[in-house]
Amino acid sequence: MAYAGLVIILVGLMGFAIAGASVGQAAARKVDETIHQVRFLVDAQLRVATEESLERLYRLEPSAATRALHHQAEVRLDDDLRRITPSAATAAILAAESRYDIGVKRLFAAIDAHDPATVLFIDQHESDPAFAAVEHGIDAQAALARGHADASLRSLKKTEATILAMNALLSVIGLLLLVVVLGVLRHYRRMVSNALKAELNRFKQASLTDYLTGLGNHRAYQEGIARSVDECAGTGSVVTIALLDVDELKVLNDRNGHVTGDRLLASLAQVLRAADLSSVPYRLGGDEFALTFAGMSSLVAKARMEHVRTAVEARMNGMTVSVGISTTSPKEPDLLVVREQADAALYEAKRRGRNCVVTFDEIRDEHPVFLPARVEEVRGIIASGAIGVAFQPIWSIDHCSVMGYEALARPLGDNPINPQDAFDIAERIGKAHDLDRVCRTAILAKAETVPPDALLFLNVSPQSLDHAALEGTTLVQAVEAAGLTPGRVVLEITERSIARMDAVIREATRLRSLGFLLALDDAGSGNSGLEMLSKLAVDFVKIDRDVIVRAQAGAGGRGVLAGIIAIAHEMNAQIIAEGIEDSAMLELVRGATRTSPVDCGVQGYYLGRPQADFVGARARDVAVQRLGGTLIAAHALR
Repeated sequence: MAYAGLVIILVGLMGFAIAGASVGQAAARKVDETIHQVRFLVDAQLRVATEESLERLYRLEPSAATRALHHQAEVRLDDDLRRITPSAATAAILAAESRYDIGVKRLFAAIDAHDPATVLFIDQHESDPAFAAVEHGIDAQAALARGHADASLRSLKKTEATILAMNALLSVIGLLLLVVVLGVLRHYRRMVSNALKAELNRFKQASLTDYLTGLGNHRAYQEGIARSVDECAGTGSVVTIALLDVDELKVLNDRNGHVTGDRLLASLAQVLRAADLSSVPYRLGGDEFALTFAGMSSLVAKARMEHVRTAVEARMNGMTVSVGISTTSPKEPDLLVVREQADAALYEAKRRGRNCVVTFDEIRDEHPVFLPARVEEVRGIIASGAIGVAFQPIWSIDHCSVMGYEALARPLGDNPINPQDAFDIAERIGKAHDLDRVCRTAILAKAETVPPDALLFLNVSPQSLDHAALEGTTLVQAVEAAGLTPGRVVLEITERSIARMDAVIREATRLRSLGFLLALDDAGSGNSGLEMLSKLAVDFVKIDRDVIVRAQAGAGGRGVLAGIIAIAHEMNAQIIAEGIEDSAMLELVRGATRTSPVDCGVQGYYLGRPQADFVGARARDVAVQRLGGTLIAAHALR
């Protein structure tokens, strides 16, 4: 409304200015006309006076010059009278002036005839009355014209005053409306500013909130735990972190769809909110949740998380969760370390069969903590792709010859990280497939030097199979580019993993259909080996060193070894025993596989250490002697 009023006022000012200019011009023209009339009449008065003076002069001194001047005055008077606006009064003056001209001519003629009596008669009865009528009429018209001019001037001044007053009034109204508009603009600016602040706050809150569960997200978790650590640092208190992971959610998503999984995650968030935990729960992503407990020990936090675990199992239709707990150091709280410890505890909870709560204090002696520097070292290896490669020979027991080489990645540097630790870290930070790719690239770069009669055993992380890293014919193209064929490459898949079993088996089966050979690595080291063997056809079963050690220790261990060998026989898979470090372990394997219908292999320091090159003549002779039963001192190979 203020804008509309201001526009109307501006339009009004423009219209009024135009109208005022038009009225002013009309009034000015009228004043100009009346002034011209007054000027003409004043000139006529002067002409009349001039005529009278010349008439009297002619009476006294008649001359042709005076008569000519009188005639000129008559003509000019007649011209001035005809310029005056025509009217009845003007017509009367012209008639009287005509009579006067006639009388004057007769008067001049009588003077020229020296007839005083006629001069006196004409003067009294003709010229003087006519002159008096002309003079009176002109004076009356001049007075009337001056009155009209004064009235026109007064009207012009009034018009100007009215225009000025209206302009002032409209300007004041426009100024008031402008003030209103500015006030409205300020009001709207405040409204927009407040709305913008509210929107920014909403966006900020949204950036800290998980869209699915309504819990704080990973960013909110990082900010929250940082605040908790800062608050507790000055008091010497501790902060405990609990990482909670839903068991087998990926399997559930594959079976029932992601919508069902999302509903379960939302329901889990409600359970966490409802539990009296003295902590704000967060969803870090996927099926991983976190809780922070300020000033609470691991034991108290474990008791509370046990309550949560049982509540989830009771209310969520049998869905279970695994929980890992860690506590900061009172003196030097390190968020990276405590997060790594909680990850390790969670990983251990998964390994123990899931649906349990594990604190890092319980596994501190048996589970190394991966310090931030080591994590960064792994990230650096992945970023740079700089990693060394070594080859360890795998020997045939029956033929006493090299059947293949296992390619092993070796981190570089003066104090390099242990390869197994590197893969454990990569798996925990979700980069196992990237580290696997780096190692595979480095190995295939040296693959052309592999002896033509030997197989290349290539370790493949289950996370790579559960990822899109090897989709399509990517691996086939890489192997062929290295000068090999898929039939000469054995892909070793370890059972030491928490990757999705179904996805791993599906992808491994596809790779086998492309011509690659498969080996189950570290058989007997975990519980998933039998499941994998029951679902996946493999060409080699590599028995873990710990199985050999346990078999040396007692009958139970020998039974496990015999069971693995029997399963391999049923699958027509070749046995390869790993970690052979002395003749006793070699003879144990030889005896256990004596009745095997297929050739069996062994590898270990006793028969050849991992080296940058391949088996030379001297090393081959030592290994062949040992495989043939001739015991050589351990230092001979070293």
